[in-house]
Amino acid sequence: SIERPSPETPASLAEWEVKVETDLDQAEADGYYNIPLNMELIAPAEKVVMIVFGKRKVMLRREAEKRATLQIVEQPTWALMKPDTSPFNYMQDSAYNKEVMDQLSDEEAKAEYCKNVLEGANHAVVHPGISADGVFDTFYVEFTREALAGEEVFLTYGWYYWSEDRRLRKGDRLWGAGW
Repeated sequence: SIERPSPETPASLAEWEVKVETDLDQAEADGYYNIPLNMELIAPAEKVVMIVFGKRKVMLRREAEKRATLQIVEQPTWALMKPDTSPFNYMQDSAYNKEVMDQLSDEEAKAEYCKNVLEGANHAVVHPGISADGVFDTFYVEFTREALAGEEVFLTYGWYYWSEDRRLRKGDRLWGAGW
C-alpha cells in the first residue's frame, strides 16, 4: 500500500494509479471481490443500521440522513472480501440462480433477483452500518424470517454483489452496471 500522491505531481499520480490497478488485478486474480463502502451507492429507500443513543437501529438511508450528515467521500472506499474465507459465505443467497440468471441481461437478472428477494427467498439481509457521525463503517445481518429446524439459512447479498460477481466471471472490469 502506498500513499496517494498529490494531483500537482501528474507523473507520480499516474504511477500510483497503475499501482492501484495492478494491485486490484492481482486481488481479483486471487479470488477477492470489491465491496464498496460508499454512501452514494446506498439508495435513499435502502435499509441501513445506525447507532442511535448507543443502540443499533434499522432505518432507511433517508431517515439516517435526518439524524446525521452522512459522510460522502470524494474517492470511493472499497473493502476486499475473499469469498472462500468470508463468514458471509457460510450462508448462500438463494435469490440468485446462476444457471438461469447468467443467461439474462443485467437489467433482466436484476429484476428477477429483486423479485425473488421480495418473495422471501432468503432468511436474512445484509445492511450497511453507519456510525453516529455518519460514516459507513461496517455491515450487519438482519433476519427477516425464521429458519425451520435443520433448514439452511439463506442471506440476501444484494444486487451489487451479484453484478460484481457477473462482471468478474465475465473477465471484464467494466461489465455489469452495479446497483
